[in-house]
Amino acid sequence: MIVIMRARYEFRIDGRELFVIDDVVGGARLANLATFFDLAPAQRVEGDITGTDTRLWIVPIERDVAERQPYVSAINAEVAEHFPGETFALERAYCNAISYGDMLYAHRDRQDRDSRDVTALLFVAEEWKREWGGETIFFNDDGDAIHAVSPKPGRLILFRSVIEHRAGAPSRVCNRTRLTLALKLRASP
Repeated sequence: MIVIMRARYEFRIDGRELFVIDDVVGGARLANLATFFDLAPAQRVEGDITGTDTRLWIVPIERDVAERQPYVSAINAEVAEHFPGETFALERAYCNAISYGDMLYAHRDRQDRDSRDVTALLFVAEEWKREWGGETIFFNDDGDAIHAVSPKPGRLILFRSVIEHRAGAPSRVCNRTRLTLALKLRASP
């Protein structure tokens, strides 16, 4: 029997967990997901921070629809493995659609520094070239950028929602939309 090990690593920012797991979704499932979100009607309603007029394109996903999807099941399995003994409920699901020239801000998905909530980001693309950029940057509590994660197809990032982060827009040479499936997971008390 051949055991295939997926690349994974853990990083801590101010004591808070950040996990990177490759190939959580792949093959035909990833191709279908990428095609779906690339063609889905997006809405320009999402903002990284309050108090700005900047809006980003997202494809909203109804919670009950998301919970039935195999990619959400795969993400939930990783969450259970990497946050053992904790339980979470899906609060919100959507796909970010970011293009060259979009303005993105550093933000926290949860403001409460004691929050145990988790954000899951899945990079949805069949192909992504290094020169296209689009890395997600993570900051410590002092506001210093201390970790970057490349948008590799099928790569999942799991992190405590209180960690400040910023999505990176693709570079000028990129002719694709950077698609990132986002799940906001509320920790059970």
